[in-house]
Amino acid sequence: MFKSFTSSDTKPAAKGAAGSAATPAPPETVSRAVRFMFAGAAASFVWGLYLIIVTVSSRSAALAANNSLSAGKRMTPSQFNSAFTGIVIYYVALTLAFVALWMWMARMNKAGRNWARITSTVLFAVWTYEAYRSITALSTWIVLGLMIIMLVIWGAGLGALYYLWRPESKAYFKPAAR
Repeated sequence: MFKSFTSSDTKPAAKGAAGSAATPAPPETVSRAVRFMFAGAAASFVWGLYLIIVTVSSRSAALAANNSLSAGKRMTPSQFNSAFTGIVIYYVALTLAFVALWMWMARMNKAGRNWARITSTVLFAVWTYEAYRSITALSTWIVLGLMIIMLVIWGAGLGALYYLWRPESKAYFKPAAR
């Protein structure tokens, strides 16, 4: 019924990148790195969920702290509700962005994109810095919970980078090949 524009009677229709014979299957080291990235995405989701639950459950304490401020610094109930809703929406968006970033990097690394391997390394360095900064804020059980989840995410990133930069992965990530 429909005929492909790229095919003829002697040449079959071109397949997409996933079905192409020119695209080699990723080596086991890259597949392991991708699994670590999926684990990082799951841990990032748990981190965001934990952050949102803690924020919502501490609403009454934040409202009491707002009411104890001097009259010039105190927010009206409407301002407080708007600010609180904005914080929760920010955490939801941040969580979704982190999970999407992990999934995107996993997909691009699995496809053999060298820029994705480099970008993953840079993002790991940024997360390492953030985890290091969070250690200095360790003062409550809530922060301890966040720190534990952050270290799990850091470990997933470390595992992914270990496998992405293995010698077995090097040939798969040649910049000229993609």
